[in-house]
Amino acid sequence: MYELVVHALLCCDRIITEDNGKKGLVGVFQSFQFAGMPSPGVSWFIYGSLGSVSRGTHEFSVTVTHGQSSQEVVTRSGEIHVASEREDVELVLPVTCKFNHFGAYVITLEVGDELVASRILRVISSSSSKPVRRSNGASG
Repeated sequence: MYELVVHALLCCDRIITEDNGKKGLVGVFQSFQFAGMPSPGVSWFIYGSLGSVSRGTHEFSVTVTHGQSSQEVVTRSGEIHVASEREDVELVLPVTCKFNHFGAYVITLEVGDELVASRILRVISSSSSKPVRRSNGASG
């Protein structure tokens, strides 16, 4: 039996699917910056890449939760259909949401009843009146 592998769980501005099926992730980021709360509505994507997924149909869910208040901001769920053993699977999930608190948000990916990946998305205060998305190491 093969162990499911998580290749990626990323936040980005857009995802482009080429004619050959390859995905282009545009504007990968780790944080949002807003002037105040609640934030304006923002649209973005969550990209997940899984490897060695076993044959069959598997339920999945992705949830974005504020770490301190445990408020769920986003939940996306669906099914992964795998035709052959050890297949790789990509998840492309459009998100539109508002944030009610500054702080760390936990993004979790569950397949079946198992937590397979998590990451932090930071929502921080900014002097800019427009929402800003930042990757690690960005300045200004």
